[in-house]
Amino acid sequence: MDRTYVDLTIHGAARLLAEGALSSLDLVEATLQRIKETEGAIHAYAVVLADQAREAAWRADQERARDVVRGPLHGIPIGVKDICATRGIPTGLPIGVQLLGRPFGERTVFRLGRAYERVHDWAAVRPSVRLAGDPAP
Repeated sequence: MDRTYVDLTIHGAARLLAEGALSSLDLVEATLQRIKETEGAIHAYAVVLADQAREAAWRADQERARDVVRGPLHGIPIGVKDICATRGIPTGLPIGVQLLGRPFGERTVFRLGRAYERVHDWAAVRPSVRLAGDPAP
């Protein structure tokens, strides 16, 4: 595997995407390759939506080419925990909870991403706040 992106932080990936030095599709492919290499040992994913991830990355690259950037995480692959009931995706929730809840649509997952961006923007102006994945001071 090309290990170029293995140790890349979200900040680093976002910077490279903004500079045009990295495509979302390349980042997704590297992420999928890493999952393939490690999943047998760590069992972190209930389901990997590789085709959907590639399609979303392609769309993000097309938008960036037109100078449409939806925020600092635009084009960054994410994983959604399987206990989040997402429409059309298998969940790890017990059936009783599934029947009571409503599955998340794409819009809800997008809103969760936007909320993370706002928290991250807030942390950027307050150096005493560190988020997971941030480099140590």
